[in-house]
Amino acid sequence: MKHIGIVLAGGQSSRMGRDKAELTWRGGSLLNHSLKTLALSRAQELWVSRNKGKGIVDVYPKRGPLGGIHAVSREIQGNAWLTIIPVDMPLLNDRLISKLQAYSEEHGRAVCYEQCNLPCVIPLTQDTRDYLNKQLMTGQNCSIKALLNYLQAARLPLRNKEFLINTNTPQQWARLSEKEVSYVAFG
Repeated sequence: MKHIGIVLAGGQSSRMGRDKAELTWRGGSLLNHSLKTLALSRAQELWVSRNKGKGIVDVYPKRGPLGGIHAVSREIQGNAWLTIIPVDMPLLNDRLISKLQAYSEEHGRAVCYEQCNLPCVIPLTQDTRDYLNKQLMTGQNCSIKALLNYLQAARLPLRNKEFLINTNTPQQWARLSEKEVSYVAFG
């Protein structure tokens, strides 16, 4: 099965106070950074779940990340591995994503890191499509965690969880920006 990358960028960014996908990171938008990161992984196609611009709009609005995954999955023909990342995880890198992709291929199952539901790799099969439809139609258990539990995802250990920090508030963004300066300055 081929790998398809999805950036989840459809949230309301209410805690941030402005669109997180448009925040400036490493000379471009956070959305562009996320797409570049996915492009360096095994992903052969890239999609954006986003309720504005050129993204794929949710069929079931306000259902969270599952709504975005569902909307993109409707555009994809056949089975595939979906590599799903959030737009608000700027320190995530292609090596961490590729490790998940390799695991999914080798073991034939969904995978994420311990104590963090995103990023993840899930199989897009008819069973997965049926699960997404059912959950979104009923509005119950519309979470990535429930999806990963349903798929019996493996959870890989990760020593440095700082790479999986996401930013939801201006304070978190400021702290992350300070860390980025120290990473660049002190390598």
